Amino acid sequence: MLKLLNVLNLALVSRLCIEFEPGLNVLTGETGSGKSIVVDSLGMVLGGRSSPDMIRTGEQKACVEAVFSIPHHPQVLDLCAEHGLEVDLDELLIRREITSQGRNRVFIQDQLSTVNFLKQLRPFLVDIHGQGDQQTLLHKEAHSAVLDAFGGIEGLTAQVREAYDAWDLARKELEAARQGEAERLRPKSPIPWKTLNWKPNFMYFQMPKNW
Repeated sequence: MLKLLNVLNLALVSRLCIEFEPGLNVLTGETGSGKSIVVDSLGMVLGGRSSPDMIRTGEQKACVEAVFSIPHHPQVLDLCAEHGLEVDLDELLIRREITSQGRNRVFIQDQLSTVNFLKQLRPFLVDIHGQGDQQTLLHKEAHSAVLDAFGGIEGLTAQVREAYDAWDLARKELEAARQGEAERLRPKSPIPWKTLNWKPNFMYFQMPKNW
């Protein structure tokens, strides 16, 4: 669940901070009041399009931060672990910065990351609906999570994942032990002569003709 969205120097916005509550949150306003900027900001912080043109006039940098509650999304924790990122078990902080020079920087829990990784996280964090923007069901990686949530078996899924990880670790350790034992029992081949760097040394002498 999205808990907080913080926008700085993006489009017409100098600074905007929105805290979301559990349940339905509604943003209303007249045309041109900036509702679309909120949606664009959320898309940007999750790997969407960005460019220096999006920076507020007169500023050098724009920044968007989002805080998500993730206790029911073990897939997010798994993805972060695979990419070497340490994250809190309850909240995920994502920050994306763009500069007037065209530089893009992404931070997850204040650890440097990439835009491509944000795109991998997006199906598990946000689903944008509207004019063909619905995304989650287009990502096969999210299908199992949707089915598990529908069946209410997220806890069982986590247990299966832990059991599989333990089995996979044991399998790798057993394979390494077998390879080590096979190497130990392998017959030792003689040392090739060429590795000795040895050359024969002969003494030559001539016998007298009348010997």
